[in-house]
Order: sequence, then structure tokens, then C-alpha cells
Amino acid sequence: MAMIFQPMPEPIVVVQPAMVQPAVIQPISQPIIQQPPGPVVMRPPLKDRPGRMKCTCCHQEMVTVTRAVNGVLTWTIFGTLLVCGIWPFCLIPFCVKSCKDIEHSCPNCQNVVHIHKRM
Repeated sequence: MAMIFQPMPEPIVVVQPAMVQPAVIQPISQPIIQQPPGPVVMRPPLKDRPGRMKCTCCHQEMVTVTRAVNGVLTWTIFGTLLVCGIWPFCLIPFCVKSCKDIEHSCPNCQNVVHIHKRM
């Protein structure tokens, strides 16, 4: 039997490059289209009477429902009349609507949307 020697295959050498910078992939941005602003609708401020506005809670266009509530002016008049010694008349501000703050609320969701403060 004859022995046949085959040459050994040469080892494979892998050379890695030193410090390769990672590729930075940036997302494709969508073009921004700016439209001119629409007409500005000026509404009168809400005061004593119900007014038309858009509710901040349910986003419905509605006419507010008003309610008179005791505010700073009511209590100031009460305290002044009490200190001045006119105690029988100090309860009058609690009965007069023009001394109270006006609370505007939404008729759909009953959310308070504005309070008109007298003082």
C-alpha cells in the first residue's frame, strides 16, 4: 500500500478593517405645507348674557347657559356693610344678581366654560 500525501490547504485569513464608521440612516421627511391662516372670527366677550361659543370639552357650537354665583364683589359688599354697622342690609348683595359673578356653562355637557367676574 502506498501512502499518498496531499498538501495541507492554506489557512484562510480574514482581515477586518479597523474602525468602520456606522452608516447613519435618516428618515425621509415629509414636505411641510403651510396654509395662510383663515379669517379671524372675533366674538364679543361673555358677560351677563348667554353667548355663542364652542365648548372646550365636547367641541360643540352652542349658546351658553348662565347662572349667578357669589363672588368676590358679593362678599366685599357684605363685609363693608357689616363693618360699617349697617348689619340689617348686609345680606342684600346675596339677593342682587348684578353683585354676583356670572357662570357660563355648556347645555350639552354641563361643563363650565367661562366665569365673568365682577371684581
